[in-house]
Amino acid sequence: MIERVTGDSIDAVCPAVVGGGSLVYGGVLIQPQREVLNDMFPQINYDDMDSIYFPRVIAQIQAGPIPDDILATGNVQIRSLTEVEEIRELDAGGYAVVCKRITPEGELLERYELNGSHVFLAAGSLNTGNLLLKSQASGALHGANDRIGKGWGTNGDQLMLELSKSPVAGAQGGPACIAATDASNPAYPVTFLHSPATVPVNVQIQLAMSVPDERGQLIYNGATNQLTVQWPDDSATPSAVARAASFQRLLDSTGGVDISGSAGKPSVWHPLGGAAMGDTCDYLGQLYGYRNLFVPTLRAW
Repeated sequence: MIERVTGDSIDAVCPAVVGGGSLVYGGVLIQPQREVLNDMFPQINYDDMDSIYFPRVIAQIQAGPIPDDILATGNVQIRSLTEVEEIRELDAGGYAVVCKRITPEGELLERYELNGSHVFLAAGSLNTGNLLLKSQASGALHGANDRIGKGWGTNGDQLMLELSKSPVAGAQGGPACIAATDASNPAYPVTFLHSPATVPVNVQIQLAMSVPDERGQLIYNGATNQLTVQWPDDSATPSAVARAASFQRLLDSTGGVDISGSAGKPSVWHPLGGAAMGDTCDYLGQLYGYRNLFVPTLRAW
């Protein structure tokens, strides 16, 4: 269901089946705090976002509290088992999107191309970066943009594990059910998402998120056809210290013990960047060096 992209100090996780980002971000929508958005995006008017655009998104996707019953409607047809291999510039203008259709076991059924004057990539941070870097490496995209893959960020993700005093009663499951923000450090507010376990256990999963102090990079290796993540050690940065302090406040309240170190190499579930606006692309998402080739306009956090 998910793909794990290895890195030097962390691994990054992204969805690999129908469902997209909801498989790894838990279907949770949290409106950014005014102070954080103003700091990261000074060119954006928060009042407009708060009164117009955030409500518009909520209304369009019909977001709300988790209902008692969740049903499929039968009104949607999904065609899966298709991968985009490359994006190629056409001599006459526009782009060819090279696709392959595969069996559930991964065997190739057919290759075909979709041609268009405009292309919008929405494959997430990792696979958008991978597709662009791969297409540049092969020469299919030959615009002079050497910023693709740079400015990659972890969204300040840090998966933390709490060993509780006693097992939680009853079976648990589903997406993240509680979100809380610790604003005790105004310079580095921390938001926690609590994810319930699927069986009665005495380990609780908390995902801490903040604005990180470092930036990393996505690297594509043409010889191995592999994407890797370069991320510096940020364990002593102010944002990491703030996350640890917030988690300790939670533990002081619950009486739990931090066992996060037992999880092995850290993993990131909400990566951003690799095609940062104002650096790799303009503020509408059009990549510098390419006409009508757009990516989601996100800046690495």
